[in-house]
Amino acid sequence: MLTRKRPVVQLTSLLDLLFIMIFIALTAPPVPPDPPPPPISEVIMEEPPVEDPPVEVPPVEEPVEQVAEEIEKIEAENAR
Repeated sequence: MLTRKRPVVQLTSLLDLLFIMIFIALTAPPVPPDPPPPPISEVIMEEPPVEDPPVEVPPVEEPVEQVAEEIEKIEAENAR
């Protein structure tokens, strides 16, 4: 049975990579900072109030007689 050797990463190659990354970072041109944001104006714009049109609600007709009859039935059942 063949056994495979695990690849060994040498420490010197990692250090070389680190030095290369530092060198590239130091030789790159500096990035200018973002310009400051424009000043906020002191004028506050007020919006006119929005008036909703009135909504008409139809009157609800309650069947008073039917409700009274149901109440009487329930009271009669509870009295038993």
